[in-house]
Amino acid sequence: MRRVWFGLASLFVCLPALGQVQYVGPSDKTAGEFLAERERAGLITPLNVNQEGPSDIAFVLGAANAAGQFGAYFRTDIHLGDSGHSSDTGRIYFNVFVLPANQSNGSVSGDLYSLPAYGFATFTDVVGRKSISGAATVVIAVDHGRSTAPAAAQFLSVWGKTYTAGPNGGEFTTTLPVTYGYLISSASHVDAIGVVQNSRKRTNVSVFNHMTAQTIFPVVTVFDQTGRYLGNFTLTVPPLSTVQTGIGQFVVDEPGGIIAVSLTSGKATAFAVTVDNLTNDGDLLLGSYRPE
Repeated sequence: MRRVWFGLASLFVCLPALGQVQYVGPSDKTAGEFLAERERAGLITPLNVNQEGPSDIAFVLGAANAAGQFGAYFRTDIHLGDSGHSSDTGRIYFNVFVLPANQSNGSVSGDLYSLPAYGFATFTDVVGRKSISGAATVVIAVDHGRSTAPAAAQFLSVWGKTYTAGPNGGEFTTTLPVTYGYLISSASHVDAIGVVQNSRKRTNVSVFNHMTAQTIFPVVTVFDQTGRYLGNFTLTVPPLSTVQTGIGQFVVDEPGGIIAVSLTSGKATAFAVTVDNLTNDGDLLLGSYRPE
């Protein structure tokens, strides 16, 4: 079945042709206001571990506009498509919030877009086009009140990639984790399996705080390739933000060890990226959900 391409060259310039993704204007709520409403309505839930499929909200983790080691410069593109049928009419309205790392983001403003039913779009250099430097989490959330497409079509499938130029041409790309809710709470933790930290490879661990007004204190525990406990440390993560840190104080050889991330209060999602020091090629490891 054929889809018509609906592309978007940037987050700020809408293409004029009929039927393509349209920039509507600024979101009428901040990221904190929008997500707090969902939380009060009971719509902030754990990752859909029992079923996969499109969602009306997506958290794209690991977005960036940042220089890396060994000459890398990382940017992020996001692709999305709605869940409608080719015969559907109307439009899906959705907000895009780009939430910088290492700061409280409850008051961050977003942008409102619309998409034809059975359409899809590409957003390029999402973080850089918002003039944000560093890491970020991108939240894409459907506005059901504005959307005119059939209810069953008001859901999106979302993909993301962070990439950098290769040392000899081309590019190295890491597919980003996309969740529809949190993974970590007082009732659950995550394990990221396969992390390596030695002279050839390095690992960063990132934690996103899903709370709209509460700072969280996740505990990161590191085990080596034999399962031996190496130690732990605590991060401080502001509301609706990400904190990333390396594990250079430990040595974890191949084939890789485990990072576990836990909380006593709040809700979060965590992942690790193991990067080859020679090529900057990244292996992204989304933490696996583990009930306590």
